[in-house]
Amino acid sequence: MAVVTRFAPSPTGYLHIGGARTALFNFMFSKINKGKFLLRIEDTDRERWSKEAETAIFEGLSWLGIEPDIAPISQYSRKNRHLEVATEMVKKGTAYRCYLSQEEYRASKEEFERNNPGKRFLSPWRDSLSTENKPFVIRIKAPISGSTIISDIIQGKIVWNNNVLDDFVLVRSNNDPTYMLSVVVDDKDMEISHVIRGDDHLTNAARQSIIFEANNWKLPNFAHIPLLHGSDGTKLSKRHGALGIESYKQEGYPNKAVINYLLGLGWSHPETEVFSLNDAIRHFDLKKLNKSPARFDKDKLLHLSSTYIRNSTAKELKEWLNEWALSVNRQDFYQKVFNIISDGLGFFKSRAKTLIDILEDSFFIHCQNNELYQKQDMFELTKKQTTLVKKYARQIPSGNWNRDLLLANLNLFTKHNNIPIKEIGIPLRIILTGSKNSPGIIDILMLLGDDASKSRITDYLARHNN
Repeated sequence: MAVVTRFAPSPTGYLHIGGARTALFNFMFSKINKGKFLLRIEDTDRERWSKEAETAIFEGLSWLGIEPDIAPISQYSRKNRHLEVATEMVKKGTAYRCYLSQEEYRASKEEFERNNPGKRFLSPWRDSLSTENKPFVIRIKAPISGSTIISDIIQGKIVWNNNVLDDFVLVRSNNDPTYMLSVVVDDKDMEISHVIRGDDHLTNAARQSIIFEANNWKLPNFAHIPLLHGSDGTKLSKRHGALGIESYKQEGYPNKAVINYLLGLGWSHPETEVFSLNDAIRHFDLKKLNKSPARFDKDKLLHLSSTYIRNSTAKELKEWLNEWALSVNRQDFYQKVFNIISDGLGFFKSRAKTLIDILEDSFFIHCQNNELYQKQDMFELTKKQTTLVKKYARQIPSGNWNRDLLLANLNLFTKHNNIPIKEIGIPLRIILTGSKNSPGIIDILMLLGDDASKSRITDYLARHNN
């Protein structure tokens, strides 16, 4: 059997982290089985549909390395096909026109169940062939007795008593197909072999299997993934740090780190905690997904992010910084800074947990002197330190700098003044960067250059001349 999976988001909001994980699992399962991965946009809710959200879904998936094998399919565009199936089901007697209004159906059902405990309400129109000239819905003629059974790859055998399932609506009175019908028709027509989704769809699986069987269509294989929980074991929400995928991009997480983290939520690589998407595909086994909910841990995501940044090549880091800059409209930072910080990448990479940390650590390179004052003033230099800086300013080299020249000059200064290098290095760091934690003083001087370094030292001494 050819393997075909799908990811079917609703474009009523951005791609959230749980949906992204589901998409990754579908994508990997199709690739490891040399099958196809399809993308279906379930856009039938036109009042809540958002073009912006739809675009964000496409961009988020692409950022995660997920591309469908054919162009995305719009569920809304297939409305006529869904209605066609519903009409055929009425003709075959597996569905029927119900002329009870929503309020009438609810009231009748409540009264029946009150007077007949344990029994299932059936619409009086269930077996009628009447075609009244008034509004109606089309309902499935669901089985009254027996059980509906799903053999789930992750959850195992699941049984529903048909007595608890009602004749749910397939087509609304405004002639709009319901989600339940549209999903089944689309899955059949797209030849979906495996439906991999969150376990909040388990009850839907029972109802959808009834539609499949009513049309004599082959049932797909189901695999329902436990939903993500927060670190406290409750339903995952924003208060746990769970955001839309675009937010993680904007917060400066490398895409490889986010992919790695998501795949580790409910599945474990057999050999390592740090792995690429391609490596995961080689080892992925749907049957080895955990049956219990995975817990979202932002600290672990930060750890993975710092690992990827620290181990990145200059080319990778350049691409990540460019992506981040575009996502937050900070191309000015990228264009001004990256080539400058290239010489200090080792330092910036070693400290950064996110790409934004590189921005903050490199602030001293691209800021103006007046922007540095507040940071400088957080560290008050002693009179001795200020005196040393004045002395150093008088003998700092001029002309074209290089590392050997600066190092020789600094060694000569410390020897002449009989001090360790840190005694002049610390106050110079504070003056030049506004921080005690920064690259080595030679690196700082090289990164800033002759003019900027001398300007900052001169400016600082002029403001603290007492």
